Amino acid sequence: MAWERRGLRNEVTTALIACGEVKGSLAAAEHCEAVEKCLRAVWPDVEVIALPIAGGGGTVAAAISAGYREVSATVTGPTGEPVAATFALQTDGFTAVVEIAPATVQVQAEAAGPLGASCCGTSELVGAALDAGAKRIILAVGAEGTPARAGFPAAPAGRIK
Repeated sequence: MAWERRGLRNEVTTALIACGEVKGSLAAAEHCEAVEKCLRAVWPDVEVIALPIAGGGGTVAAAISAGYREVSATVTGPTGEPVAATFALQTDGFTAVVEIAPATVQVQAEAAGPLGASCCGTSELVGAALDAGAKRIILAVGAEGTPARAGFPAAPAGRIK
């Protein structure tokens, strides 16, 4: 193996794993677990620091795998219908992680497109996080959410300071 040729077999003591999801296959946490399993096959005693990461989508799942709790809410979807969405709330309730995707982006292509779809659901999800006691909101907006950001503050007017 390459690491043996370079004399690294016994030198690795700590490994930082920062993996994102593999769309349609593995969640970010599962990806980290798979990489950790491979590392441990070579270095059984390695200290592993696993850090699931995500872009716009998958951020709530990554936060939950890091110890945040999942909170469900029903919000207005992009075409005006109610949709189920979740956010992650830190165990002390101070920080919430909210994704734009579940409430705004998921069906824009099939709906009215980015200009005709509503962004109110994202605002409602932020409102639900504030109602749950969050003082800090981390809003995950991936590249697919870029056109939707303009209408984001529609629902919780005046609640964000």
